[in-house]
Amino acid sequence: MVGPRITATVNPEIKHLSEVFKLDARDMKRMTTSVDRKFRENERRQFSSEGSSGGRKWKRLAKSTLDAKKRARGGRRRAKARVGLGADVTGQAAASLLAGPISLKIMQRTGKLRKGLTQKSHPDHVANFSITQAGAFIRIGVKNVIAAYHGAVKGQRNPRLPLRNVMQMTQNQRRRYYGIVGDYLIKTKLDRVRRALRAGVTRMRAARRP
Repeated sequence: MVGPRITATVNPEIKHLSEVFKLDARDMKRMTTSVDRKFRENERRQFSSEGSSGGRKWKRLAKSTLDAKKRARGGRRRAKARVGLGADVTGQAAASLLAGPISLKIMQRTGKLRKGLTQKSHPDHVANFSITQAGAFIRIGVKNVIAAYHGAVKGQRNPRLPLRNVMQMTQNQRRRYYGIVGDYLIKTKLDRVRRALRAGVTRMRAARRP
C-alpha cells in the first residue's frame, strides 16, 4: 500500500484504522437492498406513466402492433372457449394460452418485463453486488433481452424498434441513488469510527490505572 500505514490502538478487533472504512459483504448487501427498493419503486412509476417519470415518454404503439395484440387477445379468448367446451387445443391456439393474457399497454404485452423490473421475487429480477480489487459494484436490472433491444443497454438497441428505455432515469433520480449509497457510507463509517475511538479511550484509561 502506498502512503502512511496507521496502526490502530483503538480496538483489539481492528488491527488498522483503515479497516474501519472498508466495504464488506454486509455493507454491500444493505446498500443493494436500499438501492433496489428505490429502483423498483421508480420502475413502477415508469410503467404506469409509460416512460414520463423517467424523463422521456415512450413512443406510442404503431397501429399494426396494436392490431396484432388485439388479434392475439381474440385468439386467446377463442382458445379458452374451446378448452371450456372440452375441445383439444394445439398449435398457435395452445401457444397463445401458454403465453398468458395479452396487454394492450406499451412494453407490457405479457407483463413479464414489467414484473422482472418491479418484483423482487421475480426470477428475471437482478439485484446483486460484487467486491473485487477494482472496487465494489452494485448491479440492479432485469434478465430480459427486450429491455436491451429497446435501448436500455447502450450498443444493443435494435434500430428497427422504437426507443423505449424502460430503465431511463432523470438526473434527480440518479442523484437519489447516489444519495442512498452516500448516506449509508457516512452514517455507517462514522458510527464505526466513533465505536473504535470509544474503545480506544477505554483501553487507554484502563492502561493508565495503577
